[in-house]
Amino acid sequence: MTIEDFTECVASQILDYLPDKFGEANVTTYSTIKNSKRVHGLCIRLEGQCVAPVFYMENYYHENIEVVTDELLFELAADIIPFYDDYFEEGCFSEVEKQIVDFNVDNFEEIKQYLKPIIVNRNNYSELLTSFNYRVINDMAVLVIIDIPSEKFKYGPCCIKVSKDFEKLWNKSFFEIYEAAISNVSNEDFVLRDLGRRLMGKKEINYLEKDMIRSKKSLFELTGSDMVYGASAIINNKVMSKVCDLFPEGFYIIPSSIHECLIVSMKAADSPYFLRKQLVSINNDGSLISSDDILSYDIYTYEQEYEELVVV
Repeated sequence: MTIEDFTECVASQILDYLPDKFGEANVTTYSTIKNSKRVHGLCIRLEGQCVAPVFYMENYYHENIEVVTDELLFELAADIIPFYDDYFEEGCFSEVEKQIVDFNVDNFEEIKQYLKPIIVNRNNYSELLTSFNYRVINDMAVLVIIDIPSEKFKYGPCCIKVSKDFEKLWNKSFFEIYEAAISNVSNEDFVLRDLGRRLMGKKEINYLEKDMIRSKKSLFELTGSDMVYGASAIINNKVMSKVCDLFPEGFYIIPSSIHECLIVSMKAADSPYFLRKQLVSINNDGSLISSDDILSYDIYTYEQEYEELVVV
């Protein structure tokens, strides 16, 4: 039984294992790509609701499964019931519905202030990228997301990737959307800090706010202030110009994940060949970084004159 057949089979039976309060709830199957993987779930929508959660089946599905058992359906029902008790009976989701209705994603002028760029690995996200326009940088892809802050959507933060459908909805080209996203990002959104000091629990210094670095023997972590999709710092020319000022002798960029990159002075670094060998080994290990978080298999530097990343 495939995961698709399994999901359909569960959807056709699950209401029999849920309390009477679910009544004639509408159960639909759902398939999408989350990060770099296709996932399958079912959505149980109670009468009168315009918002409902999706319960993903990957945690319940086992390879070579031939039949959906009562035990499995009871297990799934036991997970579903408390969720609805906690949220729907307290009216939380009615508040979510109101916030979603009030947040108008159809209006580009209203939404553009929440646009931000993110950078991912093109090979790992190949299936997802069929629905998106994006900027290509070697083996990486730059996408745009709608980053709804928690103060606007208190059950968030909420991130929505901007697909080709949004371009049609807004009647905007990817270039226009990308430029709007880039203009929203400033140096204040990123930090450059000594990785060794952070790991030892010492006081952190954001060198993007300083004029110099005293010791450049360490690795430096370049990431977002919230450490989410922080590797996008390397496509921000203002940030990278500051890094160039701090490392006039030159530096290498080690794209350690989609959430951060490492910066190392050329004077303190091993050869780019050795750095790349280490990066490839870590990416392929499987236990040190998830495949969803892999960013690149190459080492880069930044050409300030041309404002571009270059493979070394």
